[in-house]
Amino acid sequence: MGLTPTLNDKTALAGPSDVGAWFRDTKQQVREDVEVLQGLDQRPLLFIRTTGKYVAVGFDLPKLLPLFDGTRTGAEIIEQIASRADPILAMDRLGGILHELRQAGALVEAPKPEHGRRGIASFMRREHLLRLPLTRSIGTWLEGPVAPLRAIPGRVLAGLWVTMSAIGFAVGLFSLFTAGSGWQLPSNLWVLYLVLFLQIGFHELSHALVCQYLKVPAREAGVGLMLYVMPVGYVDRTDSYRITDRKSRAFLSLAGPINDQIWFGVTGLVVLLAPPEISHLAFSMLALQVLLTLMNFNPLVPSDGYHAVSALAGIVNFRGKALNYLTHKLLRVPLSESQLTVSRKTSRAYIWYGIGCLAFVLVLVLGMARTVGRLLEVLA
Repeated sequence: MGLTPTLNDKTALAGPSDVGAWFRDTKQQVREDVEVLQGLDQRPLLFIRTTGKYVAVGFDLPKLLPLFDGTRTGAEIIEQIASRADPILAMDRLGGILHELRQAGALVEAPKPEHGRRGIASFMRREHLLRLPLTRSIGTWLEGPVAPLRAIPGRVLAGLWVTMSAIGFAVGLFSLFTAGSGWQLPSNLWVLYLVLFLQIGFHELSHALVCQYLKVPAREAGVGLMLYVMPVGYVDRTDSYRITDRKSRAFLSLAGPINDQIWFGVTGLVVLLAPPEISHLAFSMLALQVLLTLMNFNPLVPSDGYHAVSALAGIVNFRGKALNYLTHKLLRVPLSESQLTVSRKTSRAYIWYGIGCLAFVLVLVLGMARTVGRLLEVLA
């Protein structure tokens, strides 16, 4: 959420054909509200305070930023660094970098509109989540209860939480495989949706609590449509890009699923101990909880499991890069320099993963359309 394409320290994304001329002849200036930070694995980030966006950049770019103060053209900057780099290569590279910074909103000059095939390729890198914020004060609310917890080492808190989750998972699994033989469809299934919405709320609250503990408060919380069709709850964890440690970022992503397993265990106890009518209802809830967990680890959507694996691997926005790369190939949009220099193995991974993501979205859309169609038939 909020992170723009990575500009690696070997190459930069090339813009349209006029980028070289645009860079050579204009005096570009980095916005005054741009701040240099460190992100995952100590990689440099640019943070645009006014918009709240983060831009992943190469390790050498922060050293060059002072050159872009609005007093020199690109050609003059190239002359200044020509003794340290090949002028043509430097022109192409810096032109591409400045184009990407411009498109990310990090320059004083407004981003250049992208239409047609380039616009589609740019669209594919986005998050694809329609949001309806319910609160933008979640960090303020959570600081009071979370502040005392910072006196306890994170490993201790995480260990206790994971232990409770593991116990809950074992209890729920035991109930799922031992208590379903006499199951009957309960008449009050509507209760399940209330409980499920409550669980989803606590799922998202878990993410927000870890954000608060790590001092990267969630910006907002609400409901939305993932991939424009799948209803979800969300907390805006954009500022988690400031977390430099892989394990901490991965645990932040897993906080929701970990909390879900505690609910899974409680539901399992209800199945085992409650009267038959309530037990049958709880058993139905177990099935929904299994489905929820599976969706939270679906690697073809920007799920919690996907983000956790990406964090542990030190990868940022692999899904967006793959879809962007595949779109460039399908629409025959010229590849950028960074895309041209990816290894053959990475290229294949981008293509096959991107195809898998698009196929899943197609299946999801068709499934939702079928469900809506049947609902309309029933109402008619």
